[in-house]
Amino acid sequence: MRSNSVVLSIVKCRSPILSSMSDCRLASKPCPITNRKSAKQSSISNRQSPIPGGFTLVELLVVVAILGILASLVTAGAQAARRRGAMTKAKSTIAALETAIAMYEGDLGEYPSMGNAGLISALQDDPNDADWNGPYMEFKEEELKDGQLLDPWGQAYSYVSVNGGSPQHRERSFDLWSFGPNREDDGGTGDDIYNW
Repeated sequence: MRSNSVVLSIVKCRSPILSSMSDCRLASKPCPITNRKSAKQSSISNRQSPIPGGFTLVELLVVVAILGILASLVTAGAQAARRRGAMTKAKSTIAALETAIAMYEGDLGEYPSMGNAGLISALQDDPNDADWNGPYMEFKEEELKDGQLLDPWGQAYSYVSVNGGSPQHRERSFDLWSFGPNREDDGGTGDDIYNW
């Protein structure tokens, strides 16, 4: 069938004999020169070629899979950084409270009374004592709830002092700790953050 096809357009024959434009003709019968194609050329010309610049379904799926993997890595990294940031914030808050409590004790000769709310009040509210040189520490509204200082996980810091309590770890001063990310009292073990 290919060898008997009829060419209905202007054809420039590729023959050494016919070399000028004047040798082109309107062909209405089979052209033996233009119908000679190799088997490879004819099989290529019969196939439809894909649109240039398009992507196959497999390529798109590979790209989506790679983007999914990258997104999960970034999310996991961000969550780990957030956890480390919360731990660091709790440790630095405990260190700042220790410094403020030491200044309070240096001025008044005793530790603030036991309990989170009592500690916060003692560090920032003037008790009308001549020796009080505070405020020793100031707190933001979002850090406090019902007068208690909250850790990064929304739990109140625990404070036990010799002024009204019995610290178990630092028996002559005070114990100060956060329950940590699990929000459970592990007695100073596990993920608790403490000052001893």
